[in-house]
Amino acid sequence: MRINNAKTTMIHIKADPRVKDEVYLIIDEMGLTLSAVVNAFLKQLIRTREVSFSAGNAMTPYMQKVIKDARSDVNRYKFRAMPFEDLLNDDLLDKS
Repeated sequence: MRINNAKTTMIHIKADPRVKDEVYLIIDEMGLTLSAVVNAFLKQLIRTREVSFSAGNAMTPYMQKVIKDARSDVNRYKFRAMPFEDLLNDDLLDKS
């Protein structure tokens, strides 16, 4: 293992341009720099020897659309949940 005695070192990576642009938007909102985020990630990796990813509490645009569509379907078709006890008394279970 090689140990570098310099205060900082350069790390070059390749990233999808869209990913890079989105990351910069997010870290800018958080008031961070990419260097700070990468350094924090690397230090956590050293401490825990684990790689963990989290999207936090924010939903993805895809998930927001899925929920919106599901609510629309419920309202359009007037789905209703049936209590389990009602199901037991329902004709669906009539064995005659």
